[in-house]
Amino acid sequence: MSSGFSEIDGRALRSLFEDVAGDTVVQLDRKGFLIHAPHNLARIWPALSGMLVLPHLSDLARSCHREAVKAYVAAAISAEGPRRPLEFPLALSGAPEEGDAPPWCALSIRSIDGGAGVAGVALGLLRKVAAPGHAQSAGGHPKLDPVSGLPDRHTLIQVMQDSLARDRSATLAVFAIDRIDALRIQYGEQAANEITWGFARFIEAMAMPGCEIGQLDRERVGVILPVSTSRDAQQWARDAIDTFSALVLPNGSTKLGLTTSAGLAALEKSVDHAMRQAEIGLVMARAAGGARIGRSGYCAPAACGSAVAMIHGIAPYLRDDALGRAAVAR
Repeated sequence: MSSGFSEIDGRALRSLFEDVAGDTVVQLDRKGFLIHAPHNLARIWPALSGMLVLPHLSDLARSCHREAVKAYVAAAISAEGPRRPLEFPLALSGAPEEGDAPPWCALSIRSIDGGAGVAGVALGLLRKVAAPGHAQSAGGHPKLDPVSGLPDRHTLIQVMQDSLARDRSATLAVFAIDRIDALRIQYGEQAANEITWGFARFIEAMAMPGCEIGQLDRERVGVILPVSTSRDAQQWARDAIDTFSALVLPNGSTKLGLTTSAGLAALEKSVDHAMRQAEIGLVMARAAGGARIGRSGYCAPAACGSAVAMIHGIAPYLRDDALGRAAVAR
């Protein structure tokens, strides 16, 4: 690959590569400052054109991501960092940082071991990528569930895969209205669809900043919570369950008594693992009477052969401690 090419040839090839691929190649010194900024860097980061001195690479990132970029650059230059790209939002030029959503880019860095004659010690590649949490259909818009109006299952799964790839701490909550099948039989499909639509609007209203919501199937709604502790996730889910129960009003002379339950699971290992754990937690919560939060614990296959065995297996993990103690006592 290197035979027959001079340094001037290399610069020309790099310029051609940038123009064709739309990526940006930068040279860095030992501290992560830019040595050479190509012309197309100003296209993705307009603030560069007004600078007299080339900045540190971390200055391209929004303030809340700069420390992470600094750490990544330092580790990559020392050849100790991860080889997969780091994705971060670019700082906006001439606008407050709480303004419109900024573009994101993926940064890859490789150190150079070329002897004393090499001007830079690392090369970085910047590539514009889609912002996290915005999985879209081919038409550029998220695919929506026709009943609830929420993003569909495939869209939410893409968001979960994206979150796992970025190593972001998150919790998956799976909600379902208790006894929705009985309500569908009693009041009809149209009434059940209206309840589903209304519940989707409720979850949207309850969502904390950074949440991603999607319709997993006809009954279940998935919520990706950007929280790192199970206590925060449980508190939010408990608030949602209690608020929903308090908001449901009598329908004429007949009180529907709508309640919802939730299963929680850390978004880790894989999407299938998180979905399975959250859905087991939901089953646990609904089996205990509804309006509860369930979290999957270990349950050997043989222990799940009967309803009594299942209650014994799940009772210690239910949020309602009194019910758990009563079930174990029996």
